[in-house]
Amino acid sequence: MEPKKRLGMIADDLTGACDTGVKFALRGLRVVVALSPTLDSIRLPESDLLALSTDTRTAAPETARRRIRGACLWLERQGAALFYKKIDSVLRGNIGAEIAAALEMSRCPFAVVAPALPVMGRRMRGGKLYLGDSREPSADLMERLAAQGVADAARIGLREIRRGSESLASVMQRLHHDGRRVLAADAETDEDLRRIAEAIAACQPSPLPAGSAGLAMAMAERWEASDLPEEPMPQTEGRAMAFIGTRHPVTKQQVSRLAEDSGRLIALDRRALSAARSALDAGETPIFRVRWRRSEEPVVRTLCALCGEYPVRGLLLSGGDTAAHICRLLGAQAILLRGEAENGTPWGRLIGGEAAGLAVCAKSGGFGEPETLRRAAAFLRRQVSPPPDAGVSSSTRERSDNL
Repeated sequence: MEPKKRLGMIADDLTGACDTGVKFALRGLRVVVALSPTLDSIRLPESDLLALSTDTRTAAPETARRRIRGACLWLERQGAALFYKKIDSVLRGNIGAEIAAALEMSRCPFAVVAPALPVMGRRMRGGKLYLGDSREPSADLMERLAAQGVADAARIGLREIRRGSESLASVMQRLHHDGRRVLAADAETDEDLRRIAEAIAACQPSPLPAGSAGLAMAMAERWEASDLPEEPMPQTEGRAMAFIGTRHPVTKQQVSRLAEDSGRLIALDRRALSAARSALDAGETPIFRVRWRRSEEPVVRTLCALCGEYPVRGLLLSGGDTAAHICRLLGAQAILLRGEAENGTPWGRLIGGEAAGLAVCAKSGGFGEPETLRRAAAFLRRQVSPPPDAGVSSSTRERSDNL
């Protein structure tokens, strides 16, 4: 079935908005991720799903509640109804406070919370989160919800989920009638998440789904895929640049592999610009580890200008705060999601600003294999240059066309 109206999604960071929103883009929906809810004057393209990051992963709970309420009102003004609340698959952030605020603003009768992401080894059993092959839980969802003020939560175990979606929908309705407004669902497999998605769809009025990219993929499967126009493949490769803000050990390993293969680690000091030019001239991918110290931002701003000096086909961004900050430094207003370089590594094109049309990959710190950044950089180098009507300067287009 096709969505009857514009859908809305809220995430607590930009990489989460992208890796979750792209699951709908892969099914043929036109998905736009807005970078700020504060500029009502921005002109966004038409979309089936409008996603928004509130940048509240590390915010105080009251700040998170306020931003969620504001984001819901902004979505309404854009003609979108809140359809999905993205939460972190390892339960970081203000998940309880944000779900409660979203539930209040959405007018949904209750929320179904399913953070599991089986493809990344993140499973929920007995209300607890298990990572990889570990037999010891890393977090307790019910405790997290209670600690953040959600006192009316109930848990739905694997036994109830695996009885089928029809039975599960009845369980959800019964718990809601018993006064429970937040239902935390276990899931260990994608099939578990499909049953949860089917049960959510069967409930009337519809509850609010809250989960990671795993539940989003199951929800997206309910729409028929459509044929999006494919982009032409260039005959020659361009350049890519990488800005890495996360300190997650998974990404650290990926950075090392990229540097060994086709990248060059460059310190953010007074020699950064000349070193970056040298790397780009040599066909290498400059890699910048960003910590956002006061001295770093002007250097990063100068490095971003290289997108107009060299035939840079795309930016590789890792870490939600870093991805958002780089996009804003470029003056972008949103990202039109196009697909995935590989699972967990979404890509899209910038909307607005001096680098409009430029391809970006925004990867969460804990996602991927050792080769993920290397493969993503190679993917970006093969993308087409921003189209002439994307708002890119003529000098940028000339350099790209002459590549």
